[in-house]
Amino acid sequence: MRLILASRSPRRAELLTRIGLAFEVRAVDMDESVLPGEEPAAYVVRLAAAKAAAAFAEAGAADALALGADTAVVLDGRVLGKPADRAEALGMLQALSGRSHLVMTGVAVHGARGTSSRCAGCSAHAPKAGRPPIRCFRRRRPLPRSSIRCRRATMSDDCTKNG
Repeated sequence: MRLILASRSPRRAELLTRIGLAFEVRAVDMDESVLPGEEPAAYVVRLAAAKAAAAFAEAGAADALALGADTAVVLDGRVLGKPADRAEALGMLQALSGRSHLVMTGVAVHGARGTSSRCAGCSAHAPKAGRPPIRCFRRRRPLPRSSIRCRRATMSDDCTKNG
């Protein structure tokens, strides 16, 4: 059986490698817009499932399993998407600074028999980002490791319970 990772994420590839799984990467591009009225947990599961299904279809192999995942940061009930540019990224860092937020990940496996998905989320707190981290970001240097810690992690078949 072939395992297909429907992601370009180096971290996701590293995690699969660490547990000894052989896989191929088949990332798919898709619109990652939040639908009107869509809850954050439903959003990450929808994207994970869509990525897995698209990678499975591209692979064209009935014996394959495609793994899709999507993670979102949620602040004040709003999904913070991928920043369009450095200015927007800086604004997001400043908005998160010293605040609690949710980090939600949807994971889906798609195969010939359909899709199975789950959602996990945790409450996290971002440390106050003073001038040094912001200055590093502006100068395109790596940011220092933050002290963000998960406070509460949950996993559910019904991801809307995690929102």
